[in-house]
Amino acid sequence: MKKLIGTLAVLICFIFMLVGCGLKKVKSGAPEDHYMDDQVISPQKAGEDGSSGNSYYLFMESQIFRGRGRLDDAIYFMKLAMEKDSESLFLKKELAILYLHKKENEKALSVVEEILAKDPESVDALVMSATIKKTLNKEADVKPIYEKVLLIDSKRKSVYQILGKMYFSEGDMDNAFRVYEKMLDQFPDNYVGYYYIGEIYGVKADYDKAEESFLKTLELAPSLDEARLELVKIYRLTKQKQKIITMYEQILDRNPDNFIAAIELGLLYNKNDAVKSGSLLRDLGERSVSDPNVVGAVLQYLILQKRADDAVIVLNGMSEGAPESSEIAYATAVVYYEKGIMDLALENFKAVKSDTRFYQNALIHMAIIYYKNDDFDTGIEVLKEAMTKAPDSAKLELIPYLSSFYKEKEMTEESIKLIREGLLIDPESADLLFELGVIYDRQGKTDLAIEQMEAVLALNPEHADALNYLGYTYADKGIKLDEAETMIKKALEYKPDNGYIIDSLGWVYFKKGLYEEALLQLKRAVELISDDPVVLEHLGDIYIQMNDPAKARKYYERALQVEDKDKKGLREKIDSLNQKGF
Repeated sequence: MKKLIGTLAVLICFIFMLVGCGLKKVKSGAPEDHYMDDQVISPQKAGEDGSSGNSYYLFMESQIFRGRGRLDDAIYFMKLAMEKDSESLFLKKELAILYLHKKENEKALSVVEEILAKDPESVDALVMSATIKKTLNKEADVKPIYEKVLLIDSKRKSVYQILGKMYFSEGDMDNAFRVYEKMLDQFPDNYVGYYYIGEIYGVKADYDKAEESFLKTLELAPSLDEARLELVKIYRLTKQKQKIITMYEQILDRNPDNFIAAIELGLLYNKNDAVKSGSLLRDLGERSVSDPNVVGAVLQYLILQKRADDAVIVLNGMSEGAPESSEIAYATAVVYYEKGIMDLALENFKAVKSDTRFYQNALIHMAIIYYKNDDFDTGIEVLKEAMTKAPDSAKLELIPYLSSFYKEKEMTEESIKLIREGLLIDPESADLLFELGVIYDRQGKTDLAIEQMEAVLALNPEHADALNYLGYTYADKGIKLDEAETMIKKALEYKPDNGYIIDSLGWVYFKKGLYEEALLQLKRAVELISDDPVVLEHLGDIYIQMNDPAKARKYYERALQVEDKDKKGLREKIDSLNQKGF
């Protein structure tokens, strides 16, 4: 269900009829004081002598302190007033309101319950009770309280809205319908009731009645585009294209800056009226030159709905209105990237100009495409060019990407030099320190790698990858196994579905001789990353320890198929099984 604008947004808040002493309210961010009903007797007024010992004087003192924001003093004087006039429900309500201003909801509820004990049908107290209980416990069922309120006072419009929304959100459409119908009996021109009745008919797939209710909503509230959008949903389901077009045209007529309506109209026109579609999309393109929100709307709206083909149509149409737009080129490239059409993605990324805000992101995307294509040399060229033009803050983002290319090319020293350049810009970059530790590990410099990881954790104790690295390193060496287990479990708190971290936990259990626990973790790790040779080899090692050589062989052979570099160890394990006749 869509969120509504204006008064259609039904909040669980204090909305009551104001009756009382007529004192000026003070804005404090606390609930409004709409709790008093006209049956309540006001405090006793002061005598002609201006005596300060009566409830009215003390009540006025409380109000003055409340106006000054001194709520503790206001409560103190209100309690004194109640001592002078202990039967006054009016004063009790005022005290409850003061507690609400202080956000002392339990105390406010206690006072309200005292009122209800004396006057069980006090509508204002009942509404206060329901609202406070819901505030204290979101799961509290306060619907019976609101039902009672409406039995006592059928003119409480806000209560109908609150109660109907509660039933609706719980999926109880029959009771929601009953409440909104009663509201319309009392307030026949209330568009909110018709809107929600339309929603209910929509849920029940009674589209004719849903359409009728939403049209009535628009008759009463012509500016409510949410009702038009609900009608669009109905017309899509019932395949009434012309009515869809009419709704979007109405929205766009009312608000020419509604980009979503323009996008949808452009797509609808595109199927039958290329001239109208082209004009609308060109206009969007022209407007995007001065308003970056236009391109953002296309990406967010269509990509989130996985409508990549529609996004291409819209962006291509927009490019006719702004052929030099780097933003449109970048957005088009992103769409093609999502569609997996990498040649067109590259073509559009290359069209992004170097002086625009998307240039750096375009280069990173290009580098990723080259990386996936194993074209490391071109990727390095692209990123090095980006580094020459980037400010220091942007270089910090580019360095990890360029370092990855260097590592793939086994250009270890270049990678280390690059990361150190980054650390000169930001000596406390946990990500760069981690990257440096990984390189040291690949060089076999385990002590230096551990030193870097410890530095990472000193800066960020929640760095899951550093926790995992240290935990796995300790486990692999067979040292500090309890500490390793603690670190890896902590890493899993931050990345619970990371197959590599789960593998590390399994490896700790393996080193501890807890083979059943190890098997459980390593099988899960293989489910998550089925093509990692180390994880597959670990699972084979577990099966060896559990006297299941056939399964061990199966996973060793799978690991051998995906291992690119170090095949010798795996072949030796398989040869050992061959020699034993397995």
